[in-house]
Amino acid sequence: MNEVSVSEQLEQMTSHPRVARAILDGLRQLRTGVSGSDFAELARDVLEGRVMLRDLGRTEAYGPQFRQAFHRFEQWEAGQDPEEFGRMVERTRATLEDDPV
Repeated sequence: MNEVSVSEQLEQMTSHPRVARAILDGLRQLRTGVSGSDFAELARDVLEGRVMLRDLGRTEAYGPQFRQAFHRFEQWEAGQDPEEFGRMVERTRATLEDDPV
């Protein structure tokens, strides 16, 4: 599997080409090490086809990192002003909907 196959997998999972592209771009960023070596390795494994994206949370290698990252996200989200968070969600949605494929 290569990035094209990962892209197709993402489009199938999300049913939205722009969302799929945003996730693929995020994986490419993670591959550079911006979020640490564990997530760089994870992104490489996905982009090079060694791990299926939908299986990541179930693997012994990556499950704990996902649970920790999700817990940090939940903590961050809980600390956000609800109105500002809603505006951020709407800006993100508008960006994805207005962005040409």
